[in-house]
Parts: sequence; structure tokens; C-alpha cells
Amino acid sequence: MQTGAYITAFTTVEDNVFIGPWVVTANDKYLVPRAKLMGPTIKKGARIGANSTILPGVVIGEGAVEGSGSVVTKEVAPVNIVGNPARILGKKS
Repeated sequence: MQTGAYITAFTTVEDNVFIGPWVVTANDKYLVPRAKLMGPTIKKGARIGANSTILPGVVIGEGAVEGSGSVVTKEVAPVNIVGNPARILGKKS
């Protein structure tokens, strides 16, 4: 976990995950009082690039790579590579 990363409450980070500098996770989908808080899940071996934002409830799959500056609004399947904007660029070999 690098400098300035913000991992909010209710976020799950599994083993061997790389989290770049200034990554932000969010846990409040609706921004209203008493809403159910739900953080993202970052699966084993995923790599999250600098200045990325991961929204509530999103699952980053095992071994996935999220490029720097991405805003991730949907699930990222295992071993997929996601760029900026957060769209699938390919799979790791």
C-alpha cells in the first residue's frame, strides 16, 4: 500500500494486492444518512494503479490490473487489465 492511499471502512483487501499512491475507495453509494455502507472488494494478487478510484460494491477480480487514474464503477473480472477510462484492455498472459 503506497503513500496517501485511502482505504475506507467495509473495504476488503485480500493477500498480495498492490495499491498505488493516492488510490481512493468509496463505501457510500447514495450519499444519504443511514444508507447501507458497502466497500469494494479487491481480490488476491490484484494491482491498482496510482490515483484510481474504486466505487462501493465493486469487485476487482483475482490478478486483475487497474491502470492509473481509472474510475472503476463495475466489476473487473479476474486477470483483466483495465485502463483509463475504466474499460477492459486485455488479459494478462
